[in-house]
Amino acid sequence: MLDIYNGREIEQLVLNTFLDDYCIVPKNKSLSRGYFDDLKFLLGSAGPLSDITKAAKAAGFASLGNRRGEPYLIHQGAILYSELLCSFQATMSEGAISNTIESLTTAVLLGLYEVC
Repeated sequence: MLDIYNGREIEQLVLNTFLDDYCIVPKNKSLSRGYFDDLKFLLGSAGPLSDITKAAKAAGFASLGNRRGEPYLIHQGAILYSELLCSFQATMSEGAISNTIESLTTAVLLGLYEVC
């Protein structure tokens, strides 16, 4: 199935699948905050080359790759994850940036990647 897609299309497919699977928007915000319900907004404002977008893609590759048993997807997630660790470490060393919602969400996404 993946043979018909190019690299960017696969990344977008994986990201969209991840968002569909993991973002839960609450029906009643007074009862629940949902789960990653603001992630689409964060990704859109951060841009495609941001750490948070790379973290979401890495988690998406790992999740979809494990579910489908596709080593290529798992490998792509591992590549993104290892690249991201260096840049995210630099971001976290900057005190003013490290406590933003984007950085905290990136950390959660990295943890989700490790669970996948």
